[in-house]
Amino acid sequence: MTKNQRWLGDDGWPTDEYFEAVSAALDADGVDHDWWRDEEWSVTYVIDPDSYTSGPMWWATHGLHIIWSGDEHEGLERAAWEWVPYTRPHALGDRVEPLGAVALDDPANVAAAVVKLIQEGEQ
Repeated sequence: MTKNQRWLGDDGWPTDEYFEAVSAALDADGVDHDWWRDEEWSVTYVIDPDSYTSGPMWWATHGLHIIWSGDEHEGLERAAWEWVPYTRPHALGDRVEPLGAVALDDPANVAAAVVKLIQEGEQ
């Protein structure tokens, strides 16, 4: 078992503990957020605007979401961390971009990628 496989449940999807660890890493880096899990293959972190609106991501005026998603049928093969900016209210998001963290990355690495995004903007 590799280091990050410890985060996998018996069903082959990451456990809630993995996403809680990502949340704790975000907290430790000072990134205020809320998160929820819609399905085994879909998790969303909503970044508090106070965490990013004074930096280069200011233009995401109606939200910045960090999502982890996989494919319901293909498992982790298509899983990825991505970010979605919102510039209009009640929109589906302007676009989806890769975050720069691998699917089952160490929680601290995921948090570092989020911090880099909100401090440095798009790369």
